[in-house]
Amino acid sequence: KYFDEETASKFYNINKTPYVNNVFKNKNVVIILLESFSKEYVGSLSNYKGYTPFLDSLIGKSLVFTNAFSSGYRSMDAIPSVVTSIPCLIDDPIITSVYANNKYTSLAEILKKKSYSTAFFHGGTNGTLGLDGFVSFLGFEKYYGRSEYNDDKDFDNYWGIYDEPFLQFMIDEIENLQQPFFAMGFTLSSHYPYSLPEKYKNKFKEGPLRIQRVVRYTDYALANFFKIAS
Repeated sequence: KYFDEETASKFYNINKTPYVNNVFKNKNVVIILLESFSKEYVGSLSNYKGYTPFLDSLIGKSLVFTNAFSSGYRSMDAIPSVVTSIPCLIDDPIITSVYANNKYTSLAEILKKKSYSTAFFHGGTNGTLGLDGFVSFLGFEKYYGRSEYNDDKDFDNYWGIYDEPFLQFMIDEIENLQQPFFAMGFTLSSHYPYSLPEKYKNKFKEGPLRIQRVVRYTDYALANFFKIAS
C-alpha cells in the first residue's frame, strides 16, 4: 500500500525551493578524499583512541556529518559519488561500466561555468583506475599523477607516489592555479599493500590491522598539508 500524492505531501514536500537570494561567493574549493579511511579508524567518531590524531583535531572545530554511509565497495566508486553525487548503484564501477561515457553533471563542470580553474590530483601511475580519463571527461582541466610528479624516488613500488610528498606537490601546483580554483586530491598510501616510506617504518607502528599504521601515516601527511597550505 502506498500514500497517494496528496497524503504523502503532508509528510514530505518533494518540491525544493532554491535560495535564489543568495549571492554566489567565488571561494577557492579544495576536496581531499582519503583512501580507505573507515570510520572505525577515526577516534573521535568511534569513541576510542583511533589512529588519526590530526583528523580528530580538525573534527573538533569543523562541520562534521556522522550519519555517513558507504556509497560503494571500491576506490574508484568514490569519485563519481563525490563529484557527480551518483553512488554505486550497479555491480561494476561507473568508471569502467557501459555508462562511463554518459553525460554527467559534475562539480567541476558547475564551477567551470563560474570561471573556476579545475585540477585533480592522484599520485597513482597515470591510467590507474581509469581516473585520468574519467575526471577529464567530468570537466577537470588539469590532471596531476605520478608522471607529472616526475620523481620516482618517492614511488611506493606498487601504486604511485607516497601521500606526504604528493600532498606537498599538490600545494605547489595549486599555487599556480588561477583563482578561483577547485582542486581535488585523492590519497593512495592507505590502499593495500599498505606500503610506508622507509624513513617512517619505525615511526608508525603496526596496529591490530596492518592498514592502521598507514592510516597514521596519511593522517601525518594530511597534517603537513594543512601546516604548509595555511
